[in-house]
Amino acid sequence: MVDGDKNSKFFHAVVNQRRRNNFISSMTLVDGTILSTPEQVHQGAVCYFQEILSGAEVSEVGDLSPLLDKVIADEDNFFLCNEPMELEVKEALLSIPKHSSPGPDGFGSGFFSSCWELVKDDVVEAAKEFFSGNFESGKIKAFSHPLGAPLISHLLYADDLLIFLNGEKRSLRRLIEVLGCYERWSGQLINKEKSALFFSDHITQGRRVGLKRLTGFVEGKFPVVYLGVPLVVGRLKVRDLEPLVTKIRNKVAGWKYKLLSQGGRLTLLGHVLSSMSMHLLAVLNIPKAVHHKIDSILSTFFWGVSAGHPKRKWRSWSHLCKPTNEGGLNLRNSLEVQRALHMKFVWHLMSGDSLWNKFFQAKYVKKGHVALASDNSSRFWKSVMGVLPEVLENVRLMVKEGKGSFWYDRWLSSGPLSLHPNVDITPSLCIKDLWVENSWDRDKLVELVGSVKTEEIVQTIAAGRNGEDVLVWMPSKDGKFSSASAWDRIRVRAPQAPEMKWIWHGLLPKRVSVCVWKSRYDCLPVDENICRVGIQLASKCGCCVFGQGESRDHVLSSSEFAGKMWALAEEALGISVVPHSWWSRVFQWWSYAKTSTTRGTLIGILPCVITWRLWLRRCKARMEGIQETVEGVWLAVKACLRNISGCMKNHGEVSSVDMAMLAALEVTNDLSFSISHQFREWNMVADFLARSGEGGCSRRYEDYDMLPKELKGIIRLESFVVMGEAQELQPHIIGVNMMYTYGIFNLPVSTYSLICSTQLAFTALFSFFLNSQKFTPFIINSVVLVTISAILLIVQPNSADTMGTSNKKDAVGFLCTVGASAGYSLLLSLMQLSFQKVLKRETFNVVLEMIIYRSLIATSVSALGLFASGEWKSLAEEMEKFGPGKLSYVMTLVWTAVAWQVCSIGSVGLIFEASSLFSNVITTVALPVIPILAVIFFHDKMDGLKVVSMLLAIWGFVSYIYQHYLDDSKSKAAKANVNEDLDTSNKKRPQLMDI
Repeated sequence: MVDGDKNSKFFHAVVNQRRRNNFISSMTLVDGTILSTPEQVHQGAVCYFQEILSGAEVSEVGDLSPLLDKVIADEDNFFLCNEPMELEVKEALLSIPKHSSPGPDGFGSGFFSSCWELVKDDVVEAAKEFFSGNFESGKIKAFSHPLGAPLISHLLYADDLLIFLNGEKRSLRRLIEVLGCYERWSGQLINKEKSALFFSDHITQGRRVGLKRLTGFVEGKFPVVYLGVPLVVGRLKVRDLEPLVTKIRNKVAGWKYKLLSQGGRLTLLGHVLSSMSMHLLAVLNIPKAVHHKIDSILSTFFWGVSAGHPKRKWRSWSHLCKPTNEGGLNLRNSLEVQRALHMKFVWHLMSGDSLWNKFFQAKYVKKGHVALASDNSSRFWKSVMGVLPEVLENVRLMVKEGKGSFWYDRWLSSGPLSLHPNVDITPSLCIKDLWVENSWDRDKLVELVGSVKTEEIVQTIAAGRNGEDVLVWMPSKDGKFSSASAWDRIRVRAPQAPEMKWIWHGLLPKRVSVCVWKSRYDCLPVDENICRVGIQLASKCGCCVFGQGESRDHVLSSSEFAGKMWALAEEALGISVVPHSWWSRVFQWWSYAKTSTTRGTLIGILPCVITWRLWLRRCKARMEGIQETVEGVWLAVKACLRNISGCMKNHGEVSSVDMAMLAALEVTNDLSFSISHQFREWNMVADFLARSGEGGCSRRYEDYDMLPKELKGIIRLESFVVMGEAQELQPHIIGVNMMYTYGIFNLPVSTYSLICSTQLAFTALFSFFLNSQKFTPFIINSVVLVTISAILLIVQPNSADTMGTSNKKDAVGFLCTVGASAGYSLLLSLMQLSFQKVLKRETFNVVLEMIIYRSLIATSVSALGLFASGEWKSLAEEMEKFGPGKLSYVMTLVWTAVAWQVCSIGSVGLIFEASSLFSNVITTVALPVIPILAVIFFHDKMDGLKVVSMLLAIWGFVSYIYQHYLDDSKSKAAKANVNEDLDTSNKKRPQLMDI
């Protein structure tokens, strides 16, 4: 659902068709009864399988041992299973040279030979232990099988099985006995209705009748399909491969042409239709007539069908079957693909050592080299031998052990030595036959190939190397064969077309590239081209006021409308082009293009987009009578460029010229946001934007604040940094905590807590400047009231609760607390700013990661300071003097840490989900309650000014909550309006057509 269908009409049509095909509308039983309703079909299927699975068990475990030939005699088996005797061990030991390398214990065979009488018992015991303990327990494991099934090896679960016999009744009776024994042993029954006998032409009709009566099988007729391949007697004919042609034709008929653009058809051609015949091309020599039929079907599928007849093929299939950089569509000619696959067959024949390889070696190559094999055999083998020269030309043998052919393998860069004139060739001569004690036999080499070639061999090829010879496929970098590289070697080449890199640029949609490709080779169905093929008509351009004749250059370049479009583009990009034909205009554009800059990339892409939009406008005017304006088409071009620019790579710093060009095209280059599908409250908006995008690219905005409010919760920023930002905030956090410590050390609890409420004023101030927070009357009222409540505390006269403290300490405590509140507010605003600009991830994990990193650093710094100052020595004394006891002391520390972490997660989480101001307001709700708790638990005094200050703080908090309620109500109303607008736009939006 991500890349394939893109929610297109074609996808839904295919899904509906598959659902119809998978539905069983009726069922016919063996007795002819027809079940038509879904309930009857369901019950009939259940009854059918119940009868099969509940049938009587007819299996009988038999003995198949008589069918197995004894390869080893009983006496040989006894000899092999018996433990080695002392004499055998001694003879084996004495056969080892005395001066051989010592074993792991440091002793050589000479030691054991000379001291045999002393060590023989240990050596013989070790040998017996080795031969008796060679079986590892658990090495042979059981395999799983269906419940209730007999324990047999499932070797005959193949769909098709071919058994070859000589045609005698005795041989056939023996086969029937084996099959019957297998049925009794395994419980599997041979289906005689699906089994058949295929006779040679030498079998008489009377014998055929007798053999069919004996087996109960029917007589099969050739051709028969085995593993997807038709088996025929004699020459493979066109009618034998008609099922393949029909299969491809039916597959094409299942795709409705009107639902697919030519870009979509091209994709299906390259990935689906071209691979349907791949298996048969690899194992058969398909007649050329079948190749022509297949290529004709594929070509018709690309160009389309009108009124049941193929449309005009403006370019031959051979031109389409070339790489895109040579002017083709990167398709494959089936005849060239077959040759490449047969080259793969030859490669495996030369380099493999499998059973399959040995079979073909024995049948066709015999004991010689593949280059000497005769081509007077089957049609397939003739085709294989036809590509043998191309394979031999592109392979090279890396000589090591020297088993390769001296004459026919290409182990020298100059080619096989068999091409050397005036030589007496010995076909069976190997390379190692010319070695003498790991060096070349120069005299023999000179006798065979002459002194010049001998010097080349001695200087380039080392003799007597360890390892196996390696066959290297030279066209590939890794030396391994690939069908693609083989096809590239044998295909018909065409001149390079450098302009194709822009036509088939990766950022362009496939349908745009196909349209420009057709324009490049004048394959568009304009009136001029239609008249050229003999169809006379009155030509009139539907895009022009004057109704001039329609041609490619007129529609795409020289008409008044096209001229205005190109002029707008040239003005936006700051280039000058001399207008001639469409191709000369586009070619001049591409002379300014380059892939190293944003501007250069857009210069290369823009002509393709303009060409596509001009052709689309022509089709709308001709087919639907819709005349689009220059402004409308130019807006569509810029919208397409904006979507394409979202997928462009970052070219680093953008110059002022590029910035001016991007501004003219309304393409931003600053901050990229991608729409994330999440089933949240506003998923309809996200789905709408995702549907409106083209090519799967992301939309771009200059700044996060430019986003609509209803979208900020479903936007995923495309970069993410955590650790660096957390480290940058650590000094600020440490300073804030230090000032809070000095404040609470010099002030009473109630005074300290109420002064802390100034955080709200500072948070509002920093939010206004850093986070673009808007002030409302209720927010201003909240800030003023909380500020006044803090001022009342500092102007109150000294009372008993401050007895014992000086005015100087009060001032220090007040200033530190206010400074800490300001610093904490700045920290909250910086966190919100980091979530918006730096920590660009939408999951809540970013909150936990920030807190974890911050806590780890703070803990490390605090522990370092504790041990550096020596205060850790007083912890034991402080714990002893703690009134409630040691356990209470530890639990107080633990629960304080837990409460602080929970508070941190809540406050930072509110910043992540809402804003720093909202987080601070929720945190402040606890401050007016703290003075009351201080009076209850710490016997702090609560005078009139503190009460008034507490009431003002509560009033300010309620004022902000009311403002939040108003904002939430407006948000819900805006939400409903957006949903209504989206529904209306979806209903009114016209259906898009693929032209």
